[in-house]
Amino acid sequence: MVVPRLNKKQASNPISLNVQVIANVITPLGLEPDEEVYANGELKWLFSAAANYLQVYQTVQQRLDEEKTQLIRKFAGDILADRKRTEAMAQLAPQIWQAAVEACQVITEPIPPEAKRSAQANNKLLDVADDFQYQQWGKTIESKLKLVDSHLKSLRLLLERETLQGPEAKANIALQNQIKLERLSLVEELEELADIFYQAYGILVTSPGELVELLRS
Repeated sequence: MVVPRLNKKQASNPISLNVQVIANVITPLGLEPDEEVYANGELKWLFSAAANYLQVYQTVQQRLDEEKTQLIRKFAGDILADRKRTEAMAQLAPQIWQAAVEACQVITEPIPPEAKRSAQANNKLLDVADDFQYQQWGKTIESKLKLVDSHLKSLRLLLERETLQGPEAKANIALQNQIKLERLSLVEELEELADIFYQAYGILVTSPGELVELLRS
């Protein structure tokens, strides 16, 4: 079994981000109880899907790295080494991704009851794309999670300022607008993640889009 590589550039932990988004974005919005339960449930699935995809993606990256290392050794000293390695990887990458998709585990969270589903959706990564698309999705998911983490850090700083200002903070229009815009930027990233997971898993959670509309109003 290949253990996913760990490095300093690894994406932020999706499950930890989920907890922070609930605390710093959802709860403060003051939604109706049933609306909050709905949003929380869908976001929990979304971040679980992110963790699921990253596990596959990082495992594939390690396999690809191992194959590249072997090919470097195999073609060492060959005048056409670069071309031969490129050609070999072009054949291996689809096979590695195909095997990873077939071995992918079910997302730990059940499909939210109100989510939109394609006919083949089974809470597992679907065999619906080529290796290039799977690779691009992985890069984008990592990038989006880092942006979510960044927005959370900025949001927490703004909320600390709000706390320090006390009752006067609610009348500080500039500060309140900054807080709202930071939350909006964050949920826009979640909406884009939801679209990726709809393509990859055939499941679309719509609460991120609804939160975007709410924060834009």
